[in-house]
Amino acid sequence: MLYLILTSLLWSFSFGLIKSEVSAFHPILVSLIRLSLAFLFFVPWLRKTDQARYPKLLAIGFIQFGMMYCLYISAYSYLTGHEIAVLTVTTPIFVVLISKAIERDTKPNDWIAAVLGLLGGIALVWPRIIEENLAPTLIGVVLIQIANLCFAAGQILYRHWNKNQEHADHQSFAWLYLGALLAPLSYLIAGQVINLPMMNREIHMPSTMNTWLALFYLGIIPSGLGFYLWNKGSKLVKTGELAVINNLKIPIAVLVAWLVFSETINWTATLTSLAILGLGHWLASRDSQKILI
Repeated sequence: MLYLILTSLLWSFSFGLIKSEVSAFHPILVSLIRLSLAFLFFVPWLRKTDQARYPKLLAIGFIQFGMMYCLYISAYSYLTGHEIAVLTVTTPIFVVLISKAIERDTKPNDWIAAVLGLLGGIALVWPRIIEENLAPTLIGVVLIQIANLCFAAGQILYRHWNKNQEHADHQSFAWLYLGALLAPLSYLIAGQVINLPMMNREIHMPSTMNTWLALFYLGIIPSGLGFYLWNKGSKLVKTGELAVINNLKIPIAVLVAWLVFSETINWTATLTSLAILGLGHWLASRDSQKILI
C-alpha cells in the first residue's frame, strides 16, 4: 500500500505543474521530452529481457504511454489541471469494460458505468460550456477520455501478454518507453506529410530553467519512478484496495491545483462530477474482483 500512496502523491503534483509550466509548449514536443527522460531512466535494463517479448512490449508502450501522453498533454490546451485530474477517474471503468469485453462477460451495470463516466465529465465542465465556448471544452474532455482508454488498454495488454513471465517489471519498462517514443516521433514525421491536428502550432524548445526542471521532474519522477512503483505496489494489495487507491491522486491533485498552483475551481461542478464518476467507478468495479483496476 505504501508504494501506491507514494505514487499517488507524486502524480498529484503533475496536473497543476503541467498546466502552469509546460502547457504553453507544443504537446507533442512535451510528450517526446517526457518520454525520452523516462526511457533514459530505465536504459540500464534495456537488454535484460527476453528478445521474443520486444515487439509486444513496444506495442504496449506505444499505446499505453505514447498515445496516452500525446492525447493527455494535448488536453491541457483546453482544460485546467484539476479538470484533467478529475477526468482520469474513468480509467478503471475502461479497464473493466475492456476486460469484460474480451471475456464476453459485459453486464448492464458496465455500460451504465460508461455512460456515467461521460456524464460526469460533462458535469465537470458544464459551467464553462455555458459561459464560454462549447467546442474547445468538449475537445479537451474527448482527448482525456481517449487517453484514459489507451492507458486502460495498455494495462490489459500488459497483464495478458506477460502472464507467467519471470522478468521483473523494471526489465520491461525500457522497452515500453522505447515503444512509447514512437508515438510522438510518428506524429511529428506524419505531420510533415499531412496536416495533422495541432501541427499548425509552432514548435519551440523551452528556454527557462523552471520549465526544464518541470520537464525533468515529470519525466523521471511521475513517469519513470512513479509507474515502476505503481506496478510493484499493485501486486502487493487486494483488487478492491487497488480500485480505491487508483483514484487517490484525484482529490489530492484538485487540492494541490487549488492551494499550490492557484487554479480557480468551481466546487459545485467538481463535487457533482466526482459523485457521478464515483458512482460509475463503483458500478464498474462490482463483481470484478479478478480484474486489475
